[in-house]
Amino acid sequence: MELMNIICLHNSVFIRRLFCFYLLSLFAVCNVYCQTDSFSNKSIIEIARAISSEEDDADIEELYNQLIDLWNNPININTANAEELSKIPFLNEFQIFSIIEQRKKSGNYLSLFELSYLGGFDKQTCQWLSNFLMVGKGVEFVSRKFKSSVLTLVESNFENDQLSGLPFKLRVKNKSSVGKLSFGFTAENDKNERFFNNPNSLGFDFYSGYLQFENKNSVFRKIIIGDYHVAIGQGCSLWTPYSFGKGNSAINISKKGDGVKKYSSSDENRFFRGVAVSLKSGILNTNIFVSYRLLDASLNESMIEPTVKSFLVDGNHITQSQIDNKDRVGEILYGVNSYLSVSKFKVGVSGYKLHYNNVLVPDKEGVLYSDNFGFSSYFNLWFKKFTLSGEVAFDRKMHLSTIVNSNYKLFDGLILASFYRYYSSYYWAQYSNAISENSENVNEKGFYFGAKYSPLPNWDINVYSDFFNFRRPQFQTNQPSSGNELLLYVEGKKVFGGQLLLKYKQEQKENVNNIDTLSINNQVTIIKRQVVARYSVRLSEKFKYQTSFSLSFYSQQNNSCTNGVLFYNELFYNNSLFALSSRLTLFDISDWENRLYTYEYAPLYVFSSALNYGEGAKIYFNFSTTLYKNIDIWAKYSHIATFKNGVGSSIEHRNIVILQLRYKF
Repeated sequence: MELMNIICLHNSVFIRRLFCFYLLSLFAVCNVYCQTDSFSNKSIIEIARAISSEEDDADIEELYNQLIDLWNNPININTANAEELSKIPFLNEFQIFSIIEQRKKSGNYLSLFELSYLGGFDKQTCQWLSNFLMVGKGVEFVSRKFKSSVLTLVESNFENDQLSGLPFKLRVKNKSSVGKLSFGFTAENDKNERFFNNPNSLGFDFYSGYLQFENKNSVFRKIIIGDYHVAIGQGCSLWTPYSFGKGNSAINISKKGDGVKKYSSSDENRFFRGVAVSLKSGILNTNIFVSYRLLDASLNESMIEPTVKSFLVDGNHITQSQIDNKDRVGEILYGVNSYLSVSKFKVGVSGYKLHYNNVLVPDKEGVLYSDNFGFSSYFNLWFKKFTLSGEVAFDRKMHLSTIVNSNYKLFDGLILASFYRYYSSYYWAQYSNAISENSENVNEKGFYFGAKYSPLPNWDINVYSDFFNFRRPQFQTNQPSSGNELLLYVEGKKVFGGQLLLKYKQEQKENVNNIDTLSINNQVTIIKRQVVARYSVRLSEKFKYQTSFSLSFYSQQNNSCTNGVLFYNELFYNNSLFALSSRLTLFDISDWENRLYTYEYAPLYVFSSALNYGEGAKIYFNFSTTLYKNIDIWAKYSHIATFKNGVGSSIEHRNIVILQLRYKF
């Protein structure tokens, strides 16, 4: 069924009512306009959305947490070194180099406005930086005042699953700090997980917490007890936090490993639990870490020693089978990372040892083991117009994983980027997270070339091409295969007073022919294409409007092409008392291969990339306000209507409500 048929008479009564309700809601918001005050145009959500890839369905809560922490603890531009500035995820190496060189040349910054005179800093980047940088006098000031916040979230879809657990999702998060000490915890129960009931007799299904002491002027720079992240080099060996893959920015391909840092997210898998210490003596930096965690796993217990069939990472403990598989395997990991860092050069080494208690785990060659280890060496070089970084890593069988990145600045308006990667067919590092085509760094070789060109003020063009091959069969293939990916991303920042984004992405791969399943060599070429056009404009000091149109196409060799289409309108309103936003989305997506992702605005720490598939419509409303001076409230209501075709066509309705409260003291 075509998208426009959605609003035809024979099946569109609900949609037409929904659309009318949407228009009336926006009219009601507009009527409030004259009764309110101005607002600040600082949106961390918009920054996170702009610097990440919308079709990536990975959980980017870590990115969101990182930006929130930077916003709460801005970096002093007059004392920060390259390592500290690299914590700002949208800064590239040339911008970091320019900030430091200008400070050396002219002395301390008096205002962040001075950044606008440096090459490579447009108005938008300067506005973003105003959220995360501060102008200090060169001496770090540490507040001794106790600060804390407690955040509680409740989410429900009002569906009665007739299970014994909580009928809604519940999360409690705390962050506190006093002087150089910070601590926090996260407790979470997904919907239908048991609460203060076996096996969760202590209440929540998932707990996480940390205690961190940080002193930049001491040999002991950082001590973390509890849950923490490790991010080293380019991610070939150890990298637990979320990280970008290939995205809309064609030149931000080099990772910025920052050693160990506290963990405050709700992902139940990619973190370590134990003790981590960061030391510094002159130009020598060392990170030491020890971790012990219990992992969810499905076991084969018919053998002499239990064998792991698969590690379970969805974090759900609802059914009896999921409960039985909770915390089945103990994992012990310890490691060390040391590096030398000077103004334009960084070189380091790392190593770790991992052990699983009382179970055997199959590696990529099917060999069972209970111990694994890995080691790596990495480097970064920064020059005025050229940067080079890379890492070489080996696992316990000396299988190789390596990556080399380079950026070259031809002039202020043109930066070139490239990287080469090689991951052995049987490389096995459980916590590697380097840039790759697949979710694991194994069985892949590829070369990437990208460029960012700014032909005119307020116009950026990002383009990249990536060629890759897999030397042995992998998921959905039965023989070696290859592919390529192309992206063109154009951004105009002052187009009729607003921002225009145009995107074209094409991916070509080889997959098993789902139609011809009898042939031995039945691999065929598939091509996925996506076109996105988005325009946003500030209508006034209080109102912002955004519209987006997306098309997707999927074709398989010698078969017809299928497609999908998605369209949404969104209105934002903000004043000194409260903020509102509302979006109406219509989609008609014929099959799973054409699925489209859209970022949705939501309460604090709830930042999602929504998957759209099938035929239907979605509307949501966001509301936030501050009560008194220390109580913040967020609310989101979503309604999704999906059409079910077949005998007796029907419309399936879903409602989702998220309520969140934060108390600061």
